[in-house]
Amino acid sequence: MITCKICGKTDGIGWAEPTLTRMEAKSLCFTCNHWDEIVESIGDYFIINGNSYCDGGQGATTPASWRGFGGKKHKIKCNDGRIVESVDLWTQGPVPENFKDKLKDNAEFIKEDDNG
Repeated sequence: MITCKICGKTDGIGWAEPTLTRMEAKSLCFTCNHWDEIVESIGDYFIINGNSYCDGGQGATTPASWRGFGGKKHKIKCNDGRIVESVDLWTQGPVPENFKDKLKDNAEFIKEDDNG
């Protein structure tokens, strides 16, 4: 049983390796472990208006029903100036309060009529 050092929740029964091992090593519940992994790989995630997104990596040849947001095209401008287009965008939902200081907005959606 793990008592999370971030939120205080008790968790850990039934989770498979390597998730459980990481949770035990860092004293994190499943939810905080998930968000901590995002913190560690923030370059792969877009935080937009307090919500987390990532590109699933599938291209237009993969059936739309297998891609995030049904394969809808998204154009994203990152704070570092990169422009990213994705037809496989996935959301992790709103950044929890306990992680808002580490996962601040780092991108914005570009509307198709914007000049990026």
